[in-house]
Amino acid sequence: MTITTFAQLHEQISKTSEIAASVQETVRSLMDLYPLAASLDDQAGELDRTLYCAAPIVAVPAHGSFIPLQEHKHRFLLARDGLYLEVRRPWLHFIHRLAEQSVVAMPFGEVKPRMDLAFGRLGCAIDQMRSFVRYAIRSLPNEAVRHLVWDSQAQQLIPMNLEIEDATPGSVRYRAPALPDHQSLAIDLHSHGAIGAFFSSTDNQDDAGSVKFAGVIGDLDKPGKSLEFRLCVLGLYLPVRVPADQLFGG
Repeated sequence: MTITTFAQLHEQISKTSEIAASVQETVRSLMDLYPLAASLDDQAGELDRTLYCAAPIVAVPAHGSFIPLQEHKHRFLLARDGLYLEVRRPWLHFIHRLAEQSVVAMPFGEVKPRMDLAFGRLGCAIDQMRSFVRYAIRSLPNEAVRHLVWDSQAQQLIPMNLEIEDATPGSVRYRAPALPDHQSLAIDLHSHGAIGAFFSSTDNQDDAGSVKFAGVIGDLDKPGKSLEFRLCVLGLYLPVRVPADQLFGG
């Protein structure tokens, strides 16, 4: 636009200033919404803002209603009794206390731990897990692996075909295909062949940062087979009890 008079120039500058002020106010509001680490380094501050927006810290309201996380991501909750982690996946809504404190009076509300599964309970996958045990026994002496994914459209767990690249009595390497948007990994199963069931350091590295149930089956050449299950949540490993008689008895 061509500015022909001083009045028009003044009006354009005023509009530009109003826009700049609005942008600054929006930035300040976002910074209030997502608490940021104090920093005098603008470049580092931008990196911190990116991190905090990806995994924000939210205060649990003391008087208003707590609104659960709706997006498929995670955030940290400041509550009256400590720090909580909240995670949402298509098949999971999870709240877990990371740190407890009762010494300092915190001006926040209360939140309850929870683990809500879209498929109800882990036991609903028992037939699919039994199928994996039979497959793992046929794969002896080598290890075997299988994934169960949650299909949001079909509202059920389904097995996912994996491309096995190499399998030995001590390891298995595989390639997992990319999942469509309506599917997400929920249960990761692998076997230890004739060795007892346990989570190795390699398993810990592979599971770090993931959100899924993980199960390992061992002693498959023996009548008394062994198993270990856990819920993996971004570095948390929470033991889950799966009765051996239910898995191996059918």
